[in-house]
Amino acid sequence: MYRITKLQRGGEVELMNFVDHLLENIAVIPANEIIDTALDKWGSTKHGINEENSLKYPQFINDLLHIADLDTSAHFEGLLAFVCHCDRLGFANTIKAFRNIKSDKDAGILEEIFNLPDVQALYGARDAKLSDQTVERIVILGTELYFNRPDTDMWELLEDYLEKEIYNYTLHTKHRLKN
Repeated sequence: MYRITKLQRGGEVELMNFVDHLLENIAVIPANEIIDTALDKWGSTKHGINEENSLKYPQFINDLLHIADLDTSAHFEGLLAFVCHCDRLGFANTIKAFRNIKSDKDAGILEEIFNLPDVQALYGARDAKLSDQTVERIVILGTELYFNRPDTDMWELLEDYLEKEIYNYTLHTKHRLKN
């Protein structure tokens, strides 16, 4: 079993160093270990992705990080924390990540939450608050997400997606190095 070593600076895990290290070794790490490691590393960092920094990484890495961000936030702080702490672009990229892995039901639920008027108001003014009705709607929609549905395996979809994308990434990288 391959393990990525814990990269630290000042006692905090440096997520982007982790991602750089991951990309250097991506061809030898099974997709399920990449997911487990990303969730483990993400759980020890403050949630929220710096969308500007994430642009330097391949789309499949961004998708993994956005899904890990939602999963970690929802499990440790609740779905409402994710909704309230994520910015407009981060939320849109999370929806895109679920679409990319073909978890369309989850993408649709997140999109419905994202489009709630009170949620949109959060992105216009950080002092905006969610009404009780909106909170109730988010909670109800959250019960339909992958972590509350036994009929789907979002993790299997993510693993399949990563395997395909890692293969393409390593093939492209080898081809680029050859030329």
